[in-house]
Parts: sequence; C-alpha cells; structure tokens
Amino acid sequence: MAFTRPTLSALINRITADIDSKLAGATAALRRSVRRVFAKVFGGVANLMYGWLDYNKDQSFVTLSAVDDGLPEKSTLYGVVRKAAAFSGGDLVITGTLGTVIADETKLKRESDGWEYETDQAYTINGPIPVGGTNNSKVITVVALTAGRDGNEDADAVLQFVTTPANVDTNATVQSGGLTGGTDIETEAAWRARVLARKQFPSHGGTTFDYVGWMLENDNVTRAWCVPNYNAVTGAVGCTFVNDDEASGKILPSTATLETIRQYLLSHADPATGDTVGVPVGAREALTMIPLTANSQNYTIAISPYTDEVIDQVTAEIEAFYRRESEPGADVVLSRLSEAISVAQDEDKHRIVSPTSDPESEATELPSKGTLTFQAY
Repeated sequence: MAFTRPTLSALINRITADIDSKLAGATAALRRSVRRVFAKVFGGVANLMYGWLDYNKDQSFVTLSAVDDGLPEKSTLYGVVRKAAAFSGGDLVITGTLGTVIADETKLKRESDGWEYETDQAYTINGPIPVGGTNNSKVITVVALTAGRDGNEDADAVLQFVTTPANVDTNATVQSGGLTGGTDIETEAAWRARVLARKQFPSHGGTTFDYVGWMLENDNVTRAWCVPNYNAVTGAVGCTFVNDDEASGKILPSTATLETIRQYLLSHADPATGDTVGVPVGAREALTMIPLTANSQNYTIAISPYTDEVIDQVTAEIEAFYRRESEPGADVVLSRLSEAISVAQDEDKHRIVSPTSDPESEATELPSKGTLTFQAY
C-alpha cells in the first residue's frame, strides 16, 4: 500500500478534532487553549515518528531517496557490491650511481600534498645516462599507499624520495603514461542506481542489461551501453563504455581498457557470490568492443546576467547535461540543453546562438561538450 506522510499542520488539526470529539458539549478549541497546546505537542511527537517511518521506507525498499543506512543490506541481497576505491600506480625514472639498489617498498611523495607511493619491488640502477646528465637511470614502478583518484598524476610530474637512498637523486620523474588507475569509492548515487537497475532488470544470463551491469561493476566504468544484433548481425553484441571520473578528462576508453573489460565480460567472479559468470560460451565470438570517438560540439550562448559567476554555473550545468544524456550515436536535443541551462543558479535568461539545429552523431561517436563561447544577452 502507498505511504503518504501527513504534514505537521494536518496532524495537529487531526489531533485537535479527536480531542474535541471526546469532550461532550465542548466548543471548538481556541488557538491558545490547553487542548490546542496538547494537540501541538502530540502532533510534534507524531510528526517525528512519521518521519522515522518515511526514512526507513526509503531504506527498506531502496527508493531514489535511499541513503547509506539502507543500501548496504539491500545491495547485499541483490548482489550489487559497492565499488571500492582503487590505488593509482605507474612508472617513474630515477637517476643515481650505477649499481645502486633501491629496496622494495621504498617510499616517495608528492611535494604539493605529501601523497605517498612506494616501489613494488627492488630495483638496481643499470640504465643509460640521460642526455645532459651524469648519473645512470632506471625506470621503476610505484603504487600509491592511499586509494583514490587524487593519487593520479600527469606525466613529467616530479616525486621525491621520503628518505633518499645513498647515491640516488632525490627527485623522480613520472613517465609518459602518468600515474593512473586511482578511483574514489563509488558514490552513493551511482551505487543506488545500480541496485535499482538490478531490481528492475534481474539477471537473465546474457541479456542487454546483463552486459551493462557487468561493465558497471568495474572501477573505470561509469556509463555503459550494449547494442544487440550489432552491425545488423543476428546474435552479435556490441559493448562500449566511458569513465566520467577519469582524472585526465579523457573519458573514452583506450584499446587496452576495452580489452580489459572484454575479458571481464567473457568470464569473471561475481563480486557478491564469487561464482564464475559472464558471456555464454556460444556468444563469446559474437562480442565486439566498440571504440568510441568524441563528437565535440561548440556552442555560442548569450546569457543574462553576463558575469563570470553565471558563466561558471551555466558551464557546470552543460557538463552535467552531457554526462546525464549523451550516449553513442545520439543527437543532442537543443531544447533539452536549453532546459538544463535554465536551472543554472542566478541565470535570468539565455539564448543558444549556435548551433541552430540539433547536433547529430554517428553510431560510434559520443556527443561531447566542445568550446563554450558566451556573450551578453
């Protein structure tokens, strides 16, 4: 049955009427009468109890309002495990005297915030002398000591040894691949969305939403899509995804990441049960991972008031719109984009000057925000 929480005013009026009905011959309660005071006190108590019931209703059934208190138990029942934070890692190049040994678990840190990393094994400096240098070099691999996307770092950044080994330079340089792979714990909203999706679309051993659900179990996947009968081939399946939380801003998957997720789809241990699940054997050859390209769309937008604060708010709403609604091959509907801009804080009015028609995308293109140019309305 539906649960509708009465308002505090309704509870007070209901209790007042109930008290009046029990007092034979009583006139209507005055605003400052004892009966009215009692009704307000009892109404406040009842209101708190209704609030408790309303809150627990959301947790028990995992509604769109469910929060952390109710999600762990329900997610366990549905086998939707919250994605844990992941550790970043990558390669550095160090320099020092030829033959010097760097011990396993030697610590380095980022000077700006003290974020620490450590070597994954022992290394001996035996590489070539860098151009313009005097010491020999060695490429080493480090892993962050703390999980989280803040541990990611760009190429050419400099880390420092916490305790510099003898005969080794203090500074180490991040290599071309950067320090990557660090992710934060899955947000409550994303976790709740996966639980709700699991309730609405139970596993069926290889249906479209099974593929999507499997992809979303991975740390580097925030949105995923599955195309049945891919390329008009009966039984073929095309899958692709993006990682909106990628620190570098490059949300489209690389060839290596596509292959990693492909292997996961083929066979993996269920995060909740440990049972081996994945693409049915007969369908594995028909699985294709779709590489995506960005279809960036530039916009010119007239806004009022024309201030930096409003520009920042409108930009944030456009970014949220693309994360919420863009998907491979989809057209960007300007009327919906305009609606998103309208909810920007302090925006009074606006007009999308260009483009004048809905931007279109090919099947393997992901609509993306390009350059935003603002002008006074």
